Amino acid sequence: MVIPVRVEISGDAPYLPVRSQRAVLKGAYHFIGETWLEDYLPLHFKPFAARRYGYAKRTERTKEKKKRLAERGRVEDGGRQPLVWSGLLRRSLLEHHHTVRAYPSRATAKLIGPSYLSIRYKSGRPNIGREILATTTDERRKLEEAGGRRLEHLIRQDIERRTSTKTIKG
Repeated sequence: MVIPVRVEISGDAPYLPVRSQRAVLKGAYHFIGETWLEDYLPLHFKPFAARRYGYAKRTERTKEKKKRLAERGRVEDGGRQPLVWSGLLRRSLLEHHHTVRAYPSRATAKLIGPSYLSIRYKSGRPNIGREILATTTDERRKLEEAGGRRLEHLIRQDIERRTSTKTIKG
């Protein structure tokens, strides 16, 4: 599953060598990946997440079982959150340090989760991988804006680095 966010160096940007272009784009995508992990991933474990991200409806049987187990203390948060049962998924996704790998055209985040978390869809079950990666249009717009600002900052830094004068003692 991909979160479609793009940043580009526009035609009116100052000249940058190809190596510098790749480096600043890589930095911008890394920033976008880190921002998603820090700011948007935790929102998936809030009470409003199912409505906000359009999670699949859980069956009545599942809801009843979850409620019954919550009364016994075996399900966290009273069984009200779709992605939280024992809390293992939330703990593993929010407490582990995840790796963001950036490239000039994208960023990938390696998420460490429990064995039942699979990006592959299994018939008859909610697609938890898709639900975790879901973003709203507004979130994607904010990520693009943040990535664009970071890209501009990195371009300015690169230009300053390449054009700074060095004094040579003679």
